[in-house]
Amino acid sequence: MAPEARLTSVLHVLPASVVNLSRRRFSGICDCLTSSGEGPCDGAIGDRRTMLSAERIERAGHWPRDEARGTVTLGYDDRHRRRLQLLSDAGEPFLLDLPRAFVLREGDGLALSDGSWLRVKAAPEPLIEVTAASPDLLARLAWHIGNRHLPAQIEPGRLLIRDDHVIAAMLVGLGASLRRIEAPFSPEAGAYDAAPHRHSHDL
Repeated sequence: MAPEARLTSVLHVLPASVVNLSRRRFSGICDCLTSSGEGPCDGAIGDRRTMLSAERIERAGHWPRDEARGTVTLGYDDRHRRRLQLLSDAGEPFLLDLPRAFVLREGDGLALSDGSWLRVKAAPEPLIEVTAASPDLLARLAWHIGNRHLPAQIEPGRLLIRDDHVIAAMLVGLGASLRRIEAPFSPEAGAYDAAPHRHSHDL
């Protein structure tokens, strides 16, 4: 069965939320279905035997931005990956192939196999802005969010979390003020999530 037909047969039995795949996610699925490296996906997406790969990241300020060939805009889920086929904002396929999963942040650089770079951009996402009448209450709200192991972006005077009506109702019940916004999401990373980088004189 052709890869497109196989993919279509799978999508028919999945819920709508899963079927609503981004173009970047589809590229990874299509590549998996064409494991031989031959098939109709190659012309539209690219063959992993010849496409560029990104095997190293450098944090913002630690890579030569003047050597960037373009940008790649990703939501938070796709900025916390180890290995995934992606498309740059110019539509060029490349393979993210890191030694382990790192959180990519706005302004980070992906070192490509041809010696050039891609600049990471964080895509806006539906978020909830959480504020409180006092710093003590905001700290209490942060504790409840953390106790549920939810990713949260901590900023002066506010918390940002993903839009979730159940969590929103809980926070309102605790005294929070909420506002729904669209913004890039960069939650607190774990203590061991720092990406290795070299000093500028090593570049």
